[in-house]
Amino acid sequence: MPLISLSEIHKTYREPGGGELRVLRGISQEIEAGETVAVVGPSGCGKSTLLNIIGTLDTPDSGSYVLDGEEVSRCAPERLAALRGGKIGFIFQLHHLMPQCTVLENVLLPTLALKDRPDSKAARSRGESLLASVGLAGRLDWKPAQLSGGERQRVAVVRALINAPKLILADEPTGALDEKNAESLTGLLLDLCQSTGATLVMVTHHPAQAARMSRTLRLHEGRLAS
Repeated sequence: MPLISLSEIHKTYREPGGGELRVLRGISQEIEAGETVAVVGPSGCGKSTLLNIIGTLDTPDSGSYVLDGEEVSRCAPERLAALRGGKIGFIFQLHHLMPQCTVLENVLLPTLALKDRPDSKAARSRGESLLASVGLAGRLDWKPAQLSGGERQRVAVVRALINAPKLILADEPTGALDEKNAESLTGLLLDLCQSTGATLVMVTHHPAQAARMSRTLRLHEGRLAS
């Protein structure tokens, strides 16, 4: 059974003037557990909308979305929140770290939203171990403002992995980084997903980064290109 199964996903937004903007037009796709998938295409083709639907941050107008054997469209809001907290990790172009919190506190924030919250010592130990694996063992008590852009994004990667999700969704995670840091972060993310068994779906504009994934989905005008 695939981890993600999308069937005839459609999404249209209402424009201020009363018109309609059709963003996704019949997306059907399956993604297996452990795959690393790049989503590419021109601006406005629906990449981020597709990622938001997969992440249960948005809902399609029609179609079926099954995540890890569960039909998402039938889930109540409370169940959707539980799915996001327990099965999905998010990484965005901007790191969205809490400036008043330390590096370790930022990493541990997602554990506070879990219904079955892990033991605090165990969570802290996992956070420290993950931060050490990305070269930030000496930054646990630092604040985001004390870190470089690449370091802040590494913290965001660790935060996405702290709850051991089955799925990592990354929307242009290297968009604010220079080429060297972008390549480094992509490699780090792939290594971490391989070691944890997580599935990665990443939106990117960079062909070199897309080429490092196991396969690429190309969107054009709301449809998957053949």
